[in-house]
This record gives sequence, structure tokens and C-alpha cells, in this order.
Amino acid sequence: MLSQEDATAKKFLGTPSIRVEGIDVEYGNRPPEEVQIGTRYYNTPDGWKPFPHARLIANAILEAHNSQEGG
Repeated sequence: MLSQEDATAKKFLGTPSIRVEGIDVEYGNRPPEEVQIGTRYYNTPDGWKPFPHARLIANAILEAHNSQEGG
């Protein structure tokens, strides 16, 4: 089981955390402001939800694709 110390060491943002090519869909390469072991909430157009908006995931995929192609 993940402890708060583990979360801090691994910069774990809570669950669910979604990454594309190792990059968090919300924070990108920026270091997280907070770490936690509990439920993660995302700010969506419909308010705070325990899952990200599909557009956030799609943008992360497009950014990863574009960076692989060099552009």
C-alpha cells in the first residue's frame, strides 16, 4: 500500500493519474504542487470531477505525437 512518504517521493498525484508517454495529462512537465494517496480531482468544464475531461487527454496525446515528430 502506498504511504504518504511514497507519494511524496514519487510525486504521486492521486488516483486516477493519467500519463501519456510518462507525462501527466494535467500538469505536463511542471512539478505537481501537491501529492496525495487518495482520490484525485480534475477541474473540468462541468466542475471538479474524479476524472479528467476527454479534451485534456486528447491534448496530451496530440502533444506527445507532435513532439515525437519533431514539431
